[in-house]
Amino acid sequence: MIDSILSFFKRKILRDPRERWNYQYAKGQWEGLKDPIEFERQEVCKLFFEKYKSGGSVVEIGCGEGMFVEFIMQQQGYSDYCGVDVADLAIQNAQKLADNKTKFIIADMDNLDLGKKYDVILYNESINYSKNIERVLRDNIQNLLNENGIFIISVHKYKRSDEHWANIHKMLKTIDKKTVKNARSEWNIEVLTPF
Repeated sequence: MIDSILSFFKRKILRDPRERWNYQYAKGQWEGLKDPIEFERQEVCKLFFEKYKSGGSVVEIGCGEGMFVEFIMQQQGYSDYCGVDVADLAIQNAQKLADNKTKFIIADMDNLDLGKKYDVILYNESINYSKNIERVLRDNIQNLLNENGIFIISVHKYKRSDEHWANIHKMLKTIDKKTVKNARSEWNIEVLTPF
């Protein structure tokens, strides 16, 4: 009883993102991402990775339970992968995929410095949860992105997606893009580089 009251207080009053995401994962609210209807979006991200940085290193920010890395693990076409998510429960579930090239850590995208740089920074349905997209991307370019590295960003179409893309395009230029539609939604997926 006390735990549920404390959780409610942290989620609703303090607006603690970790508490909110853990609650949503515990309630199964993200299970729909495992539905095959979602696979085309994952496949486009994978194809962009293979086209532009095959064999490179990847950090996926907002990795959830590691569904994207499951797609690229089939070919083991990456040198190393780091999945980052604020939700403890998602990372605990993703740990089953960890190996000598694949790791998962709990961290908040708005305050992230991994002490390492990557060839690809992937935001697959997650950048829109940042409190300040421009600052986060600026920090990513400085702290996480290798020289000649790329971003792969997917954002579903909803009332604020144009605003999110405008903030993204202030920091990054598009080199490739694709739109994916299914019965649930529509996504714009772009490959971008810093100006």
